[in-house]
Amino acid sequence: MNILKNNNVQAILIFVVVLITALVITKQLKEKKVSQGDYSSYGVTKESPIVIFSVQWCPACKALKSYLNTENVKYINLDVENNENATILYKKTGKESYPVIIIADTMIVGFNKREIVNRINILKL
Repeated sequence: MNILKNNNVQAILIFVVVLITALVITKQLKEKKVSQGDYSSYGVTKESPIVIFSVQWCPACKALKSYLNTENVKYINLDVENNENATILYKKTGKESYPVIIIADTMIVGFNKREIVNRINILKL
């Protein structure tokens, strides 16, 4: 009888984990990945048109910064975990994943290299 209970508990735990994972993935898929707007309140200027919200543990954040560094593209990195002002600004975006990159009038969620290259080329950076 104990084995049956343990198997039931395991099955329930697996079901809960799968359900939570599905909900998180669904929410991320619904989140708009590219949006246009006035992002000057996030520190974007003509002189510094690229702002990144990142966290240190995020592989996509590391890949994005590495790519921009390799291409000699200047940007402002706002570390959401270690900078209270960055955290406040990040929450204001309404996004729940990393990285969030703002290039002039465009906000991109995730390391969407094609969209990032397109936006950088438009700015001729």
